[in-house]
Amino acid sequence: MTPTVTPAPRGPLAHVLAALAHPLCLAEVALLLVNDHLLKAAWPGWLTGKLSDVAGLAFAPLLEALPLALLPTARRGDRWLLWPAIAATGLWFAAAKTLPEVHEASLALLSTLTGGPFTFQRDPSDLLALPALLAA
Repeated sequence: MTPTVTPAPRGPLAHVLAALAHPLCLAEVALLLVNDHLLKAAWPGWLTGKLSDVAGLAFAPLLEALPLALLPTARRGDRWLLWPAIAATGLWFAAAKTLPEVHEASLALLSTLTGGPFTFQRDPSDLLALPALLAA
């Protein structure tokens, strides 16, 4: 009889890192990069704008979950970390796409974080991309 090996439970950070390394997440990042650097220039318009929103919303909560996974209160086996990150991403996205003050503050923050000019349009129709959060 072959002994069964039970894998050791992974900590919250390992769960988040595994999700970031998942092929679907990597495809979302690739779609965002290709769309923003190639497709938008070749075919500017509604579709390429929405593709960026969908791709970004699908993996952004995983990036936001990273600091949560490092909290001392995060326990081995916790998978709750993603839900607050999904909620925060959705609320920020909705506010940045509809409220001028939040849009301007977001542009300033993202420009600082990326070390260069960062732009995105304030467009309430982008809220159509919010279901992409479920991919996280």
